[in-house]
Amino acid sequence: MQDRVDSWGKYLFVFLIVGLASSTVSFLLSLVEAWDEEFYLDFILTIDILVGVFTMISAIIMTILFLGWIFLVHKEYNEIAPNYPITPGGALCRILIPFYNIVGLWTVYSNMSRFLMHLDASTVRHAVRIRTFIPFYYFSHMIYSFLNRRLLMDEEYSISLLLWTTGFEVLVSLFYLVMFVAVTSGLKAVREHQQQQRALAEEGEAIPEVT
Repeated sequence: MQDRVDSWGKYLFVFLIVGLASSTVSFLLSLVEAWDEEFYLDFILTIDILVGVFTMISAIIMTILFLGWIFLVHKEYNEIAPNYPITPGGALCRILIPFYNIVGLWTVYSNMSRFLMHLDASTVRHAVRIRTFIPFYYFSHMIYSFLNRRLLMDEEYSISLLLWTTGFEVLVSLFYLVMFVAVTSGLKAVREHQQQQRALAEEGEAIPEVT
């Protein structure tokens, strides 16, 4: 299980970096459009379209990798602690189901933080890190989703709305990456704790009884 989680995580990390880079480029190109529309139309528009297509394809792949990774992370947590509050399927439901994910997205990480907080002293700092990043991750995601929906649905083109949307895309891409690192480091700490517990148990069994 650990190998599968780590394998999906490595690919996800690459696409998170790619997503952050491409969203930053999109934001910079939007600034060029706001600064000089004529120059943008003559020299930048084709590049912006290509970047947009690349970003969309990368986002689709990243979403698939994220869903697979978060499923496997919860599967490993459930194997470590059968009483873990969220099942792998439950995690996906909290992320994917409309309206339910308004609360569910937060609870996926808040439950993870709570579990780490109570597991061992060595995992407390990872719990605090995840708990600290949850509001930034959550609200940047929600605001970006709202702005992007408005950008796609509005009939009248607005350069200011485009700038806000691409700006928040950079922020949300950054917090996706930050939360991935926090969750990964927390899971690594849990694995180390489990190894220490097994080692102590084996040492206890190896000590002969004194008669």
